[in-house]
Amino acid sequence: MEEAQAELTTIGRRTAAAFPVTHAKLRPHVWSYTHSIIDIQGISLWGVSQMQLMVSLLLLVAALNVAVLVYARTAMRRGEISVRSALAAAWKGTRRKSGRRMGLAG
Repeated sequence: MEEAQAELTTIGRRTAAAFPVTHAKLRPHVWSYTHSIIDIQGISLWGVSQMQLMVSLLLLVAALNVAVLVYARTAMRRGEISVRSALAAAWKGTRRKSGRRMGLAG
């Protein structure tokens, strides 16, 4: 780890010298592969739990909103749906009868 940090520090100094406007304040640091991202950013486990709870509640509210909108649209179209299903049943019966007359249906 120390060797990698020394090498990365050298690369960082060269880059800062080559691009002083954008890279002068950057300080490269080597982290172990198993280092937790929570430790890197300084966020506590409580903070992560709170964020997860907030996101979960937001998704729940959005899902409920969509469910209510779908239900409301279906309730408004109840008459149209019943007429369409009645017409479809009548149409299927008519096709079935005409097919029997022609000897196509069993």
